[in-house]
Amino acid sequence: MEDYLKFIYENYTTATSFEKYWFSFENYFDHHFPIAGNDDTMRKRAVRFEKHLKQIPVHETFWSRLYGLPEAKNLAELLPRIFREINRDTSAHDAFASDYSRFTRGQKPKKPVARLINLLYTVRCNTQHGQKILPEEWEDIRRRNEKIFALTIPLLAELTELVITQFVVSGLFSYGTLQEAWDADVASNLERHEDLRIKGFLYDMGRFPAWRYNTWGWVHGCVLRAPRLFRLKHISFCDNVEGDQFERRLVLAYDQNEDAQCLVWVYHFSSEPDFTTKIKDGIWRSAKQTDAGDR
Repeated sequence: MEDYLKFIYENYTTATSFEKYWFSFENYFDHHFPIAGNDDTMRKRAVRFEKHLKQIPVHETFWSRLYGLPEAKNLAELLPRIFREINRDTSAHDAFASDYSRFTRGQKPKKPVARLINLLYTVRCNTQHGQKILPEEWEDIRRRNEKIFALTIPLLAELTELVITQFVVSGLFSYGTLQEAWDADVASNLERHEDLRIKGFLYDMGRFPAWRYNTWGWVHGCVLRAPRLFRLKHISFCDNVEGDQFERRLVLAYDQNEDAQCLVWVYHFSSEPDFTTKIKDGIWRSAKQTDAGDR
């Protein structure tokens, strides 16, 4: 598995701060949209990324999900504007607010994803230059910075999740009934990859299995990969199927030699099951298989 994927995994799975989420996004962004020359900027690279989204096309899904968050509205209306601390330039915030205004008027934004990335990059730069983050000696500045992070972290987290789903993961690791879930748009086009496993334990919940992460034990299943156009839709469909009992997590998938091969999404059961229901070999067998004598 490539190093940049390992960095994405390490940062995203431990992310609670702006910087961790930014590192997760940046690991992907630097690998696929590297600096092209001395005059290249984050704004130009973000525009190239946005053009790439249009080519797939998943552009509208990206920006509508991001601009639909309540934090986007509050960030667009935030005054005074966020500025680069090295030169007090507010252009990144102004451009984002302009596109958000078009969005609220029912008009198509000009560069909604690129402008949001550029604004997030401004916040990132401010954590490295000039005044310190949350300076204790200036209460009003500390409160202002806390508000900025409260608005930008959810947007950055959503952007990172969209990027991971569309471009980073090899698919959704299914250890049970999701292999039988039917989404008319993608079911017939799903790629199925066998011979991979994840760490943890599997439990028999009756009608369905439940996975809980653990450094011991292995759970077997397959990776379901949707076509590029339907990856985000497929994940949303599976989120609705699993409901509140499961939380989707990013994990490593291993081959039979215990070497990490790829990143996958997988659903983690929210509560600790009865230990006596643990499936010792980590393989779920449906009622249909059991009736056929496979269990």
